[in-house]
Amino acid sequence: MKKMWKQYCNQQQEEQKPPAPKPTKPYSAEVVDHLDLAEESVQIAGEMVLKTWKVTNNGTETWGEDTIASFVKGSANLVVDSFAVASVGSLAPGDVAYIRVMFQVPTTPGRYFVTYRLFTPEQGKFGEKLRTTIIVEEEQEIAEEEVVNQPKPTAVAPEYVEQEEEESVESAVEVVEEEVQEEEPFQFQAELDQLWAIGFGSYLPEDELKAILVVVEGDVQSAVDMVLTTINGQ
Repeated sequence: MKKMWKQYCNQQQEEQKPPAPKPTKPYSAEVVDHLDLAEESVQIAGEMVLKTWKVTNNGTETWGEDTIASFVKGSANLVVDSFAVASVGSLAPGDVAYIRVMFQVPTTPGRYFVTYRLFTPEQGKFGEKLRTTIIVEEEQEIAEEEVVNQPKPTAVAPEYVEQEEEESVESAVEVVEEEVQEEEPFQFQAELDQLWAIGFGSYLPEDELKAILVVVEGDVQSAVDMVLTTINGQ
C-alpha cells in the first residue's frame, strides 16, 4: 500500500511540472509586423508598390553583414528584378530590421503570393518565412450616368448677337495682351507621379523627390534605390 501511494505521489509531481522551455536557436527571426502593405491586400492592377517586413532577431547569434532576404517561392512576375534579393546586414539579438522590396502588381486579375527567406552563407536559410499575398480584382463596370436634357436656347436678335461677338473679340485681344507666361511643367512629372503612387510621398517632400529624379535623369528604378537609401539612413 505504501509503495502504491509513493508511485501515485511521484506521478502527480511529474504531471504538475511545467513543460521544459524550447531551446533557443542561435539563428532565428520572427516577423513582428507588415508595413506599407498588409500580409494580404487588394491592389490596383499595374501599380508598383512598396512592401516592408519588420523582423526581429530572436536568436542568440548576431547576424553577419552578409545577411540577405531572398525570394524563394511564389509569383516571380510580382518581384521587381533588382529586389529579388534584399540586403539585411548585421543584426544583434533582440534588435529589429526593416526589410523593403518593390512589387509590380500584375494586370491580370488573380491571387498572387511571394515568399522570401533570410539567408547567411554560414547558416543558410533561417527564421520565419517572409510572406505577402496580393489580390488583383476585376474592374467594376461603371454605370452609365443619366443624361439631363438641357433647355433649348432661346432666339436672340441678330443685332444683339453681332454686338456680343464684337465684345468677345475685344475681350480675347485684352486677354492675349495681359497673358502671363505660365510656369514650365516639371520635366519628369510622370516619373514623379509614379513615386507618389508607390507611397514615397509620405517619406520625402515633393521637392526632394524632384531633386532625386533630376539627378538620375528620370530613371525610376535609380530614383527608387536613392529614395530607399535615404529612408534607411534616416
